[in-house]
Amino acid sequence: MKFRTRMIVTFSTLITIAFAVLMSLVYLTVSHANQQLVSSTSIQLFDAKAREAGDWLAQRVSELEIIALNPAVQSMDFDMIRPFVDTLNADVGQRFGNQWGTFAIGKTDGIGWVAQDKTIDVSGRDYFERAMTGDEAFILSEPVTSKTDNAPIALICYPLRKDGVPYGFINGAIALNRLTELAQGIDFYGGVSWIMDSQGRNYTVLPETLSTKQLIQFSEPLRIDPPASTRYVADGSSYFYFTPIPMTEDWFLCTKVPRAVLMESTYSLLSTLAVVWIFLLGLTIFAAILLSRTISQPLAQLCQTMDKAGGGDLTIRAQAQGSDEIAMLAHSFNKLTAQLQQLMNQLLRNEKQKRRLH
Repeated sequence: MKFRTRMIVTFSTLITIAFAVLMSLVYLTVSHANQQLVSSTSIQLFDAKAREAGDWLAQRVSELEIIALNPAVQSMDFDMIRPFVDTLNADVGQRFGNQWGTFAIGKTDGIGWVAQDKTIDVSGRDYFERAMTGDEAFILSEPVTSKTDNAPIALICYPLRKDGVPYGFINGAIALNRLTELAQGIDFYGGVSWIMDSQGRNYTVLPETLSTKQLIQFSEPLRIDPPASTRYVADGSSYFYFTPIPMTEDWFLCTKVPRAVLMESTYSLLSTLAVVWIFLLGLTIFAAILLSRTISQPLAQLCQTMDKAGGGDLTIRAQAQGSDEIAMLAHSFNKLTAQLQQLMNQLLRNEKQKRRLH
């Protein structure tokens, strides 16, 4: 391998190694700092949105508590309850997305009145049985289909109790499109958000990029170790954030964010460093070529001079300019050839003298 080639390869290798180490350190440092910043921002945002959802649910529970104070409801007088619930649903139903069945009032048999002449039967529903047999203030149902308009809803079942003994119930419907609006209102690094429980049941319109099978997979860490505050997990391509929603037993505000989007600033910095590396690599190769010429050309001239001296021309002299090592070598060569020339001249003179004597 020629000297110039060795210099180029050596310098290029050193520059590449140095930048590889630098880019690794930058990636680790910046990605960690970026993740800390994103985590801090996400906690504030998701906690605020989860509280918003919890406050909305608390408002619905408060409405049920107010309805429970109505004398007709407390007395379970259905001659009064039927027109009351009919007017109630007509007045407020449109605001909550289920025009003819926002509220239902009934006894412990599970038959609830939603209008003057319309009832629903929730006696076989798990949430109703829990409300009637447990001691919780209210129970949130899993997603169900409204029996009045077939809309996807969830229900708040508020048990009516006297001296701890249930005597009836009030159901309040939660239109899932309301929760969808809340989830879709989250703007976080281009991610998608939804609300689900620890069993993978979805309470919002499912984003097109997600499937029911994926929800079940995402819900596994929620079943194993439910988070008390915002937590995230990551796979090879995405980050998943989970935030518990107040007023619920196991509802979580979930957000999926592409890893590439979160790491965009880091990748941008690495791309800039790669451009700098290419520029410095080219500059290094150019500098190595120039430097090699300042060394290889004097050496080549010195080699040619040595070849001529080796062929018998002891009068030739190397160019010895400057004070570097090559110049010193040229001076030494010139001194050597001068001494050899003197020695050869001395030998010739001695030979001539011997011939005269003979």
